[in-house]
Amino acid sequence: METNLSEYIEKWIEGIDSEIQFWSRWLKDKGGRWPEDYAYRMQVAPTFSLPQYLDSQSSWPLQVLDVGSGPISRVGIATEKGIIDLHACDPLALFYRQLFKEHNVFPYVLPEFAYAEALTDRYAPCSFDLVHMSNALDH
Repeated sequence: METNLSEYIEKWIEGIDSEIQFWSRWLKDKGGRWPEDYAYRMQVAPTFSLPQYLDSQSSWPLQVLDVGSGPISRVGIATEKGIIDLHACDPLALFYRQLFKEHNVFPYVLPEFAYAEALTDRYAPCSFDLVHMSNALDH
């Protein structure tokens, strides 16, 4: 049975409220059941979590995009070579920014509004050395 795009979008929209509630609780409870995740994400310059993708030929600073980052990216920015220029994007970025104000949180990178399906509407082609996405395709 084939599902059309409008059904996927409708299902995604129906889940937005629970997603925002989850992250609000996560911020309020400092990670809740995931305190290590909270502590990592709340660092001023967390360690870059994808070192296997660094190579000596990469331009510096490395330009990285975390697609579907959620409120606070898990990619990190600190490497032995220096700080990565990380951009995080998520279609719920504006909601997340409001949560930061409510919970007095200052993430190391602010998410920008963008849909994964339309990245070239927000970013010029070839803008990044590395584009990363995890835990977002299921949404």
